[in-house]
Amino acid sequence: MRIINTTWFVIWLCVGLVVINTVLPFTHAIYLLVAAVWVEFALWMVISFTGLYARTYTGMARQKMHLLLHYLFRISDALPLQWYHRTFIGGLLSGANWKVTSFACLLVVIVSVLLRSERAEASV
Repeated sequence: MRIINTTWFVIWLCVGLVVINTVLPFTHAIYLLVAAVWVEFALWMVISFTGLYARTYTGMARQKMHLLLHYLFRISDALPLQWYHRTFIGGLLSGANWKVTSFACLLVVIVSVLLRSERAEASV
């Protein structure tokens, strides 16, 4: 039996960073969480544009783009968070007055749900 569930560990780590930043603002603890959100946002935007770009190709070039898309999906699955965890993190950042970052976090949730069919197609 696993003592620490990695998903909830990540959530409590995010809450802890926000609390530390609230209590001790000079530590800038929340910047680690903000950087992680923006890296994930950039990855999902690359996945989105790669998926759109793959639609313009035919034949072997399209298969190569789908292999690249599959590789990017595997990278995005490295952090085992569900959509509701990411939504919670977005709400947490919104409460900490990081409005644009929380919007980017929620946009990642929307894009990942919209590309679910593309993920299933890339894994086949």
